[in-house]
Amino acid sequence: LLKAIAEKNILKANTIVDYFGKNQKDNPSVVTLSVLFNYFSNLLECFWLPQKNEQNVMLALNLKSSFFARDYMTGLRNYNAVKVMEIITCLRIFDGKSKGIDNVSASPGELLKELVYKIMH
Repeated sequence: LLKAIAEKNILKANTIVDYFGKNQKDNPSVVTLSVLFNYFSNLLECFWLPQKNEQNVMLALNLKSSFFARDYMTGLRNYNAVKVMEIITCLRIFDGKSKGIDNVSASPGELLKELVYKIMH
């Protein structure tokens, strides 16, 4: 899901979200949320690097491999800092809704669909 979101591949992201919604036991929303929050908070940090290349991203985020830095480079190309801050706000709201705050009836799968839509649009 993370790679599809970083690449802004809407079809792939929606396919994964549908799968996650149907298999909540295997893909709890708490885990998905923490992975997305970690990615976007690190991506936000990358926007303030003086030179945005794989090597600097690896050093700034203490990544062991350039393989992981590529997802951040893709995110830097496809999102801007303001959008990333908006996404982090959406993640915080989704976290609250997944715990029952301002949410009476939406299932975790429906919430995840809404979240991914807001991230990618």
